[in-house]
Amino acid sequence: AGLWKYTRHPNYFGEFMMWWGLFVAGAAVYGNTWRWVSILSPIFLMSILLFLSGINLGEESANKKYGSKPEYWKYKKETSNVIPFPNGLFAKISDVV
Repeated sequence: AGLWKYTRHPNYFGEFMMWWGLFVAGAAVYGNTWRWVSILSPIFLMSILLFLSGINLGEESANKKYGSKPEYWKYKKETSNVIPFPNGLFAKISDVV
């Protein structure tokens, strides 16, 4: 229901958009050096949530909890991990993404 229909982790997508938005909003104000240093914050956050914790831990927990249900695996195959996609579209491109 809600955003979980289009992405399995809408909270992380919102977090990514917030940090990238802060970077974009501040980039016009920062000096040339700080502009490029400040990009490290959203990149670091995305790296941690995508590869170290966050999404991986959430996926493992959900697999243990719902792994025996075939409808969960169908949902997982048809629903994007982070970026909201219409379900029909993501199911077609899931092997590419």
